[in-house]
Amino acid sequence: MKKTSGDDGKGQLSDNKFLSSKALGKANAMSSGKSSMNGKNSVGYHTQISDILNRHSSETSSISTNLKRNENLHCSQDQEAMVLIFPMPELYSRARAQKDEILLLREQIANASIKEVQLLKENSTLERKFAELRMALDEKQGEVISSASNELVRRKGDLEENIRLAHELKVAEEERYVFMSSIQGLLAEYGVWPRVNNASTLSNSVMHLHDQLQLKIRTSHALFVLLLNLVVNLQDLVKAPCLLPASTKGGIVDYKKFI
Repeated sequence: MKKTSGDDGKGQLSDNKFLSSKALGKANAMSSGKSSMNGKNSVGYHTQISDILNRHSSETSSISTNLKRNENLHCSQDQEAMVLIFPMPELYSRARAQKDEILLLREQIANASIKEVQLLKENSTLERKFAELRMALDEKQGEVISSASNELVRRKGDLEENIRLAHELKVAEEERYVFMSSIQGLLAEYGVWPRVNNASTLSNSVMHLHDQLQLKIRTSHALFVLLLNLVVNLQDLVKAPCLLPASTKGGIVDYKKFI
């Protein structure tokens, strides 16, 4: 039977509505698949890298299986619907175009999956490098802190040593002052007045005073021995008057001869 123009117009309108509804259904299915895949991938970024890779491979396989099933189902439904609407040559051309589009989408999905895996690997590598750098930085900070603490301990020891030496120096200065004052007083008692109050002048003055005192002691010792001998000789003369010399006059002895 032949169709009228009104029937042809109605058929074309119904065909356009059918095609637009099917295109919208495919777009919604693809967008829902992509959104679910993106949601899963966004959640996978917060887990460990090994779990992400395993889960990603399983999700990819499940998504490809679901796509194949959906495509087969849609293809069979489209073929059944198109057989009733379009003639065979146009049906084949539409099927071929849809297959090409499906292959292109599959290729894009595969490329996107490969890029995502590469990005995940690069992310894991960068995270590993960042962890190594963080460990090295922590180690360097520990070394700096330990060296700074050691430097503080050394400076504290040096400060304590300086304080001890300053105290000892003060004590030595006080002892030196007392010693020099005593030496100056001793020299003043013997009439020695150094021109300059330093160690060399005081030592020379003390040595000169020592020599003078030694000379006086030797002189005094010699005089004492001479006087002792004189006393002994006088005692002997008193005991034996016949031994008195003839120069005695009136019982007076000239002692200068014995000196």
